[in-house]
Amino acid sequence: MLDLIVVGTGVMGAASARHAAVSGASVLAIGEPEPASPENYHGLFGAWHDISRLSWRLHNNPADTELTLRSLRAISALEAGGAPKILTATGFLNLAAPQLDEGLNAASRSDQPITTTPLDSVELHDRFPFLSVPQNVSAYTEGSPSGHINVRRLV
Repeated sequence: MLDLIVVGTGVMGAASARHAAVSGASVLAIGEPEPASPENYHGLFGAWHDISRLSWRLHNNPADTELTLRSLRAISALEAGGAPKILTATGFLNLAAPQLDEGLNAASRSDQPITTTPLDSVELHDRFPFLSVPQNVSAYTEGSPSGHINVRRLV
């Protein structure tokens, strides 16, 4: 007998099924398989069929920051437990139009141990000469473990 049936095998459904199974539940997950040839596929196409999502830690809402930190710890635990590499910790560059610099605003009042490095327009050009950015743009970097997540490997 099944304890749980999960309908949907994308990121959320797969995570739900996994956590229930790890806790000892008997689980059946039902969902569309990933298309063998996405470029020729014309049916339903879940958000998890692409390869990556950017992952940065510092958000304007402290709850979002906390949830991101918990997610990154959980991903590290999955990888330590034998899952394929999910997170590529490359760091993160945040660029924002004037008055929209959410991350820099959050950094000024965050109690989280997240180091950000603000960049002025000269530093931004020196570190990222391949970018063409207006001078009035706010910029900062976050170090590892910010980077990108391969959502296919999560599923």
